[in-house]
Amino acid sequence: MRTAAGRLLPNFILTLGLILPVLVGGQEEQAGQTVEPLPRTTVRRITYKDFYDLQTSMEELRRQMNQLRVDVEAYKSR
Repeated sequence: MRTAAGRLLPNFILTLGLILPVLVGGQEEQAGQTVEPLPRTTVRRITYKDFYDLQTSMEELRRQMNQLRVDVEAYKSR
């Protein structure tokens, strides 16, 4: 029967392995290569213009796909 310390030690080591690099920070080495930290992303609100532009682009794409469908049907019926 394993002791409580014997059951908790592997979990503690695993947790330490996950937390320690975060606490130390900086760059980590993996397989001899330097891993750059991920850049912070900026959150930007979607404006009405962004939504309108997206909607317009989707409508144009839908028109092009419908035209392609018509062209394919015309090609098949030759």
